[in-house]
Amino acid sequence: MASAHLIRDTIARMNRERDTTVFLTTHNLEEANQLCHRVAIIHRGRIAAIDTPQALRGTIESRRCVEVVFAEPPSAAAPVTDAATIQQTFAGGAGLRVYTKSPGAAAREIAAWATGHGLRIESIGTRGPSLEDVFLSLTTPASTPKEGPVSARA
Repeated sequence: MASAHLIRDTIARMNRERDTTVFLTTHNLEEANQLCHRVAIIHRGRIAAIDTPQALRGTIESRRCVEVVFAEPPSAAAPVTDAATIQQTFAGGAGLRVYTKSPGAAAREIAAWATGHGLRIESIGTRGPSLEDVFLSLTTPASTPKEGPVSARA
C-alpha cells in the first residue's frame, strides 16, 4: 500500500515540477481521476473516449444521484417530481438511490416526504458521475444505473 502511495506521489510530482508527460495505464479509475489531466477509455482495443476527467464525467450528467439511508425501510416509494428519475433500493430496502438531473431538488423532496411520514433519515447525500460510471456507460450494452454498495458514496 505504501508503495502505491509513493508511485502516485512521484507521478504527481514529476508532472507538476518537471512538466513531464506520464503515460499511465491503470484499471483504478479513481487513481486516473486524481493523477491525469487527460484520460482515454479503451474498449475492445479501441479508444472509446478521450478527454479531461471532468469533461468525461459531464457526458453522463444523468448519473447524478441522491442517496438516502433510512433507519427503517419505508413502506412506500418516495415521490420525486422529476419524471425522468430512476429509483433503486439498497441496504436491505432501507437505502434509496435516485438518479436525476436535479439531485439537490430530489434530496429536498425526499427529506420533506420522510418528515411527513415520520421516517428517520440516517444519511443523505448527493454525488455526481464518476469515471467508473463513464466507463460503464461506454462499455456496457444498454447501460443503466448499476446497484452499488452503500460505501461507494462519494
